Amino acid sequence: MRKRALLLLLPFLAGAGASPPLPPNHIVMPLFSRVFDFRTQDVFVAQPLQRNEQQVLVEFLQKGETFDNWTRLVTVRGFRGLGASPMTTRDIAARLFDPKGCLKAGGVAVGPEQTIAGPLRRSTVIISCGRSPGNAYAGDKAGGGEQDIMYLFRDDTHVYTLQYAMRGASFDAPPIDPAKAGAILNEQFGPVLLCATAEQPGCQEAMITTALHGGK
Repeated sequence: MRKRALLLLLPFLAGAGASPPLPPNHIVMPLFSRVFDFRTQDVFVAQPLQRNEQQVLVEFLQKGETFDNWTRLVTVRGFRGLGASPMTTRDIAARLFDPKGCLKAGGVAVGPEQTIAGPLRRSTVIISCGRSPGNAYAGDKAGGGEQDIMYLFRDDTHVYTLQYAMRGASFDAPPIDPAKAGAILNEQFGPVLLCATAEQPGCQEAMITTALHGGK
């Protein structure tokens, strides 16, 4: 499974205004015991699902880009059993996503944890690296800058993430203010649901493709 020290960049803040139109592609995919419901821009195309005993991973590349040259990337991940850990959610985020080896302006910022329903909570996480070492993951670009913004969901069993990554030129300070993270995620994904069952309102649609099935 590809390991990502997620992160990115800049020319994206323009246009992160209020009440943007909903992205056109509606994705509904089972993941462990829940159902993820979100939207993407129509330039993103799902890649083959990857999984092992601990993780499930689905990545969405922009049309015309590859894992070697991507500039924007959407990633869905499930971490089996991690929600039952005694670690705080902040510590889990740091353990999973700290951009170790980053040469400049690297770090993880975790927003307040919000209760969604029952045991399900959600945090907003920003991962930044102003200059990558070039070996953080397959296709990493030495000297480039990356910044990722994600929703991290946690229930009493599993951890789930929905992430928007941007990659480009290096930077001395993270270009995206953590206060803008929620607006950016809303612009990219619209309302994001992680439902207990497919019968929950908003999660009733059929899956876009069976290739996205995350298992139980």
